[in-house]
Amino acid sequence: MQRGSASTRVAAHFPGTWVRGQFHNVHGPNAIIEWDDQWMRFLAKRLETSTEGGAFAFTSKQMSINEKLMVRVTGVDRTFARSFTFGLTTCDPSALEDEAPRLPNNHRALLNRPEVWVFKEDVDKDCGVDDELVFVMREGGDVQFSRNNRGFRTILQVGDSQRFYAFFDVSGRVTKLTFVGTQLETPRPVAGLGRTQTQLTGQAPHVRGNVLSTRSSQPLSFHEVHGENVLLERNNKAASRVKGYCKGIVFSSRPVQVNEKIRLRIGKVFSGWSGLLRLGFTSHDPRTLAGSLPDTVSQFPSTVKGHWAGPIGASHAVEGTLVEYKVCSNGDVLFTIEGKNSALLLKGVNTRSVLWAMVDIYGATTAIQIVDGADVRANETRTAASSTQVTSNTKTEKPDPKPEKTEDHLCRLCFDKDIDCVLVDCGHLVTCYACGLKLFMGTPLCPVCRKPIKQLVKTFKT
Repeated sequence: MQRGSASTRVAAHFPGTWVRGQFHNVHGPNAIIEWDDQWMRFLAKRLETSTEGGAFAFTSKQMSINEKLMVRVTGVDRTFARSFTFGLTTCDPSALEDEAPRLPNNHRALLNRPEVWVFKEDVDKDCGVDDELVFVMREGGDVQFSRNNRGFRTILQVGDSQRFYAFFDVSGRVTKLTFVGTQLETPRPVAGLGRTQTQLTGQAPHVRGNVLSTRSSQPLSFHEVHGENVLLERNNKAASRVKGYCKGIVFSSRPVQVNEKIRLRIGKVFSGWSGLLRLGFTSHDPRTLAGSLPDTVSQFPSTVKGHWAGPIGASHAVEGTLVEYKVCSNGDVLFTIEGKNSALLLKGVNTRSVLWAMVDIYGATTAIQIVDGADVRANETRTAASSTQVTSNTKTEKPDPKPEKTEDHLCRLCFDKDIDCVLVDCGHLVTCYACGLKLFMGTPLCPVCRKPIKQLVKTFKT
């Protein structure tokens, strides 16, 4: 069969010449790669149209910066409510060849793999047959999307220091996608200077580990995606939980760098709740989590990797307290209170991934505010000017600071008090006595093994 030239004009809405693209021969269990006789291009088709998942199709080569990738919708089933998924990965699809018969039916399960995987679900619910969809990764890491050349919008943020394969999950109402091709766009110059960023500075943008930290010079604010009970104010610099004790997860508006300090000022505190802030990071673009956030960060499914968070002690639940935290290059997360006594919060963060700051406004803390470094320095100057400096030749020894509680010793329900309760008969030690009593008086089942709780035994440290 004559398969046409490798480069031809086939786009109705996007001008220019498109080099014919090809899907990889490794694909999901519910997908098949075929030749589209109408458009003389390769297409990815969902085999079982009655089911949504498992129809993964990868590009046969990695995408370049400013390289547009176009697919045409050639099959639609509008009985489904959702649309297809688009994503990027550093994983070479050839490495999945031995696993191809066992690739998961849900693209979210791919997040358990060690490579970088990012995706945008439900990209465009309104797309129909013959619509042209274009994706492009810009210098700086923004991944943009346009349908029928009606303007581009950013759907993902990734690092542009790595090379990515694109992939689709031909899911929901989209049942067929034809790969039209690729088109390399000339990099856009810096406004008024006629030069690209690399030409202007003589070097590539700042790279964090193996991943680019995008837009690190922009001030931090809170992301538009957040927990159900969160209200954002002051240009998204302030976040408050307006009801309940949970559903207060918030994210940074942009990815953060290794060793970049996230500075938070505790606002309102409600003594009627136990538990406090939980600080951490996520490698998931918050936009991919919209509509699926759990009540607390501890309830993210253990099968989905890429979330790290830990609680700070209840003694820090004081209005006006400045809390700072950061992730180090080795994956350790450190935090300080009022800039003193740096303590380890948690370990094991994957710093090779693009990371967003993540905070759970939980329990006693009901409001926080992002504080810029300039505001911190100004406050320190005012404090120093208003206090009298006292000098002494007498050497005084400062008492050793109390060690911070580690998450391993904290109640698995309130993440505030130490575990000091044994659940009988199963013998699990997972709660403080107060939370154990609530379980016993409510639904008396062990949260670990679900066996009935017949008795509580309070434990004491020697």
